[in-house]
Amino acid sequence: HARSCEKVLNRHRALLKPAVIEALSSVRFLQTSSRDVVAPEDAYLRNPITEACLGKAALFPMGPNVAFYTLLGCKREPSAQDIVTYLAHLRAHSQQPDQVETLFKTLQRRLKPDRVNVGALATEEILWTNRGWASPALTLVGSTAPRALRDFLPTAPHVVEAAYEAMGARSTPNAEHWRQFFVL
Repeated sequence: HARSCEKVLNRHRALLKPAVIEALSSVRFLQTSSRDVVAPEDAYLRNPITEACLGKAALFPMGPNVAFYTLLGCKREPSAQDIVTYLAHLRAHSQQPDQVETLFKTLQRRLKPDRVNVGALATEEILWTNRGWASPALTLVGSTAPRALRDFLPTAPHVVEAAYEAMGARSTPNAEHWRQFFVL
């Protein structure tokens, strides 16, 4: 049913005026690659950024009609919340991200437009580090911290240091870093 509805709408694009598109944006009729049926406002266009930030099983429309999906309002770039949700999924399944640089630089870019409270992320294990998943509060970036700390605590891959710092990772150790060093 979803595929036939999509085909009819695609065939009659001339009827898709702004008011109709707005009305359709919340109607579930797009079949995704995971066989779910979703509304255009919940679907993402498949591109290198959305795949890197949401995984290959994200809510991508199943068909090849990119211009049609764009017209319907499918999202071109993931929201910060959807990226954080994907990171939680990876962590829960003990997986590392495939494209660390693209994923975390996109998340950094989305923080302000999506009005993310970075402080609320500080204790969430959302960063991929040399020690696996870690929270921004416990992650060090750069080479200014003492080597003993950098060897012991989670550190950021060089290519995403600025992104991690924007999420709360520190370039200089604080009391919590030292506490972790001596307690663990």
